[in-house]
Amino acid sequence: MRLCIIVNTLDPPDVGESNFHLAAIAANRGHEVSMASAGGFALGADGVPRLRGRTLPQSEAIDAEGALEAIRVGATHWLEIERLDALLLRNNPFVQKPWARDIVFRFAGLARRRGVVVWNEPRGLFTAADKLYLLELPESVRPPTLVTRHSGKLEKFIDTHKDVVLKPLGGSGGRNVFGVRDGSKRNLGPILDAIRRDGYVVAQKYIPEAVGGDTRLILLEGAPIEIEGKIAAVRRIRGPEDLRSNVHAGGAAVRADVTKGMLEVARAVGPRLLADGLHWAGLDLAGDLLLEVNVFAPGGLRAASEFEGCDFMTRLVETFEEAVRRGVPFADTASAGRP
Repeated sequence: MRLCIIVNTLDPPDVGESNFHLAAIAANRGHEVSMASAGGFALGADGVPRLRGRTLPQSEAIDAEGALEAIRVGATHWLEIERLDALLLRNNPFVQKPWARDIVFRFAGLARRRGVVVWNEPRGLFTAADKLYLLELPESVRPPTLVTRHSGKLEKFIDTHKDVVLKPLGGSGGRNVFGVRDGSKRNLGPILDAIRRDGYVVAQKYIPEAVGGDTRLILLEGAPIEIEGKIAAVRRIRGPEDLRSNVHAGGAAVRADVTKGMLEVARAVGPRLLADGLHWAGLDLAGDLLLEVNVFAPGGLRAASEFEGCDFMTRLVETFEEAVRRGVPFADTASAGRP
């Protein structure tokens, strides 16, 4: 398999350690693995889409550190996208410059139209590109939520639910997340101004079970990843006096206790995610309610492997290999370039 992993940049500190682990696992299994960034695409007069990246040496002994070093010092070269077997999209458009946010969707669509297997699929990523996607999922699995820029509607929502979390519609990493307690509107104006600079505001009823953090349950092909009864999930504990449990925002990952209710949420939303081409996703849950769906570079798989003593990351690569063996269904290739 000729695989290219798309990341935000090729600067190793920004690539993410999990990506190097995935690359090393794939290389150890005999695959040709490259990495490229959102700024590495090109489409010339010959109509052939290309991608400039760096390729790992094929080895049965390379580890994550070796993969990092290969990406750090390796020579860049051009890859013809249609000669690839697979693209794994691990870039996060919400931490990139505006020009980079849609370009991966477009080029990934070109790749898929040429028979390249793409995870997650560009049409699904486009559909789930912001938190509005949550409102398309069953109401029974999510807390009361409002999406608007209108101050009056937000104030009414706060009056109704008292304890509320406010955050941007598009975003990640816990940026501009604020809490409202007991219906207080103190500093509400500046808070809304800060969020509305990025677009729409999401107001969500605060779930008491979130006081200790949230649980990231990782789905593959529409179902939780499970090996010998152990499930791929991590609990993310928030920092002192902080609403956010994102690891990048100071939270910490610990072993998760996956409840029956969490698995019921996964069963309720998994088929929809898979139908939308979202083969690999992270469900962020507080108690038995779904707070967010993470489809852009969902994290937690490596930590879950360590906590449970299971190789969930190899299971992911195996599943991806099977997807490549199946190929892109003919019916999908005709419309693959359109999100």
